[in-house]
Amino acid sequence: MNLRRLLLRALTLPLLVLGGCPQPQPGVELGRYLVVATRTAGTCGPQQEEGAYSFRVDLTLRPGLIRWAQTTGSPTDGTYDHGSRAFRITMEQSRVLAQANRAAEYPGCVIVRADAIDARFQGEVPDPSRTDGGPVAGPAFVGTYTVLWSGAPGSNCSPFVGATSQQWAALPCTTTYRIDGTRQ
Repeated sequence: MNLRRLLLRALTLPLLVLGGCPQPQPGVELGRYLVVATRTAGTCGPQQEEGAYSFRVDLTLRPGLIRWAQTTGSPTDGTYDHGSRAFRITMEQSRVLAQANRAAEYPGCVIVRADAIDARFQGEVPDPSRTDGGPVAGPAFVGTYTVLWSGAPGSNCSPFVGATSQQWAALPCTTTYRIDGTRQ
């Protein structure tokens, strides 16, 4: 082996080893929260009448971002403003309630659920740009959780609109909750 190759290997091996090591990422794990959602308004009808429910969520902050990970679903990233301690999470999902039927000239019904969470921490929030890792005790938060239900463009969801407990009173419609999150 010539000296040039030996020198090249000696210089690149440390770069490969160091490049493969995970670098500390900025961020703060705020921990697990119990969130109580209390219904404050709604236009969707009887199926949305439950007064309050609760769920658990894990929160992580990064500069400008918050990760909202409900223990029963996939994590969702939202925006976070450290100066105002405010965050916003949006999620959207759709589900086919009725298949299209060309013979009956029925386009089918695809229902769309769009969630928006707007909240603010109630105390001192650690700087999300720190890189020392590990969880910290995050403060409580309060805000609103709004769910908008609508039919997807081109859908005919009229068979699912009515007065029974299994139908929406109207589409589109919204249900709004006050949310209170406390660290567990």
